[in-house]
Amino acid sequence: MQVAKADHPLKIGIIGDVYLETEDKMVKPILDLYAPKDPMRPKYNVKEQKITWSNGCVAYVVQAESPKKLRGYNFEVVWIDEIAKFQYLEEFWNQLLQCVRIGVPKIMISTTQQIRSNRLIKELKAGIYGKCVITTGRQSENLELNAEFREINLRKWKGTRFGVQELDGGMIEELSGTLWDPKTIKHLDDFVIDEANRSKQAFDTVLLSDFLHSKLIEVVIAIDPAVTKNMLSDETGIVICARDKFGRGFVLEDRSGKYTPNQWATIIAELYNKYREYNVKVTVLAEVNNGGDLVSAALHQVLPQIKMQEIRANKGKLLRAEPVGTLYERGIIYHLARGNGRFEQLEDQMVNFTGYEPQKADQEVVEIERLDHDDRLDALVYGMRYLFSEECNPRKIGYIPFKFLNFQ
Repeated sequence: MQVAKADHPLKIGIIGDVYLETEDKMVKPILDLYAPKDPMRPKYNVKEQKITWSNGCVAYVVQAESPKKLRGYNFEVVWIDEIAKFQYLEEFWNQLLQCVRIGVPKIMISTTQQIRSNRLIKELKAGIYGKCVITTGRQSENLELNAEFREINLRKWKGTRFGVQELDGGMIEELSGTLWDPKTIKHLDDFVIDEANRSKQAFDTVLLSDFLHSKLIEVVIAIDPAVTKNMLSDETGIVICARDKFGRGFVLEDRSGKYTPNQWATIIAELYNKYREYNVKVTVLAEVNNGGDLVSAALHQVLPQIKMQEIRANKGKLLRAEPVGTLYERGIIYHLARGNGRFEQLEDQMVNFTGYEPQKADQEVVEIERLDHDDRLDALVYGMRYLFSEECNPRKIGYIPFKFLNFQ
């Protein structure tokens, strides 16, 4: 296998989701292309995570779970595997674009396409990042697969959406049965148009800051906290929601991530002080099902005067989220960011949300393979339900005394 000319050793990036998968599914297959005693066989330095060929080419093995690890690299060739699984897809891609600065770089992506990667794949197909060549393959074309395995898969999945993806290598545009349709999620451009129509005068994005300071009536910092921080921990959902005097709702920020209790408490305190300067009511809303007293203790340790309301999730996720989905269908909720980037992960969770546990979802295998959680979505739902409590929690009509009923 001739990787490059001897006078031009390539710098290669080999990028997978997590280390063990990257080593098993990417590094080992490369080494297995050579016989054990082949003098051309490259050497793999496990400690440095680097493959070196005798002609000087070097491949650096990087994990996408920490996009910042890409900083400092400069690749001419990149191989990315299963990009649809990457939890921090947007951050990873933005960082990767800063790592292909030599000549005419080439990026190869091998993946089974899933909903969360649709936006990136559509941008690639549109040529936003340069020329894109797409090849697809059917499972039946892989002659190495066991014939019985292929037959079982064909019987089980032929004609299904999952079959389009896994058997035919097709692109699934939408997941059926989700609560949010991407078309119902409005962004800054939509708000500019709607606000101009409402006020009967031109509205530009430069006026957004003044609008928020003068027209908001309440800001909610909604938090769905995680009590641990490690590779397997959930994210802490931190979403800032607001409502204006005209009855519209806004998502202003998504600061979710994997944090220790002290880290997310510090972020909440920072946001609390920031939005207090808007001279509006600011409420910190925290779900305490798991953290209990820890949530309150962590927040008051960094900001003793902070006012916090505790909530306990006593309904299923679908029942909690349905009224908020209705607000989006009515077109009164806006994600106020320039473009969709800042809310990409939140919106991924929204458009993938079916409200069912993985084993009950109508595409169970797709759902089981998903590694992300709904922490950002949970925080959004808590915040919007609080701001629109009358719409989301309709008052119950009392019983009608029997003596006032007339059956005639």
